[in-house]
Amino acid sequence: MDSCKVELQIGVSRLVVEGAETFVASTLEKWGPKLAASAPAQPTSLAPTAHVAPDGNPKSQGGLSEFENVFDSADGKLKIICHVPGSNKAVVTRNTALIYLYGKFLEGVESVPSEEIRQTCVDQGCYDSTNFAQYLKGLKSYVVMNTKHGGGYDVKLTAPGRKAARELVESLNSETA
Repeated sequence: MDSCKVELQIGVSRLVVEGAETFVASTLEKWGPKLAASAPAQPTSLAPTAHVAPDGNPKSQGGLSEFENVFDSADGKLKIICHVPGSNKAVVTRNTALIYLYGKFLEGVESVPSEEIRQTCVDQGCYDSTNFAQYLKGLKSYVVMNTKHGGGYDVKLTAPGRKAARELVESLNSETA
């Protein structure tokens, strides 16, 4: 029997079903209407996902596994494993943010707390506490920044940002292959 995986996200509700096709289909029939009832007025975009072949191995369809030379995970957290290019800290910080946000997008997460991007920049050695927010603001047409109550902000890729980030990730993935 073939195995498959379906990830469905509507607003903040997320359903991940994996197993035999009949099981997945019956689960979607049961839970799909409940998720749809909680759907926002505007549809959200769905990130591509990896599908599971009958042998249990993921078949990449635009997911993280397509970019194994760029992304990995440790303790369930997304990590950038390649060298991030840039002529100075500002450029490296912006590139790191684009790469990380794109990886999170591939995981099905559109909006990311700035603290996660900050930690990724620390991991990459490009974090500048004085200028971090300014560097991100330099991505003007590529990201949207939403201030959170109590401080901090969430960052989300725009359509041009997803395109630029994908191109950057693709080039880094092929360079290290």
